[in-house]
Amino acid sequence: MKRPPRACYKSLTRRGKKGDPLTEWNSSFKSLEFIEAQAFRNETVRLDGKSFLDCSFVNCLLCYGGGQCEWENTRFSKCRIVLDGPANDTIQTLQGLGFVIEAPVLATDTEI
Repeated sequence: MKRPPRACYKSLTRRGKKGDPLTEWNSSFKSLEFIEAQAFRNETVRLDGKSFLDCSFVNCLLCYGGGQCEWENTRFSKCRIVLDGPANDTIQTLQGLGFVIEAPVLATDTEI
């Protein structure tokens, strides 16, 4: 199994009681697929359930449904995102409550 990003180390070693929210959250790291040092180009990539370390995404379609995902030392350039499932439901709920969802400000590759 590939190593998790450094940010996970402390949480993976914390011991707690069953039912403790942090313990339950920590246990979900075991189900993440760790992807390290991969370059994605012109691909459709599902983010849910994955942890990316030292990866790059160029001109990719990123699909996110609301599941756990994380990245460390990973670059994104000219990517688009599609929110589906619970992630899309969250956006719809926030808009229904009157929140305005704005498009992100695009950064140049040097700013990322």
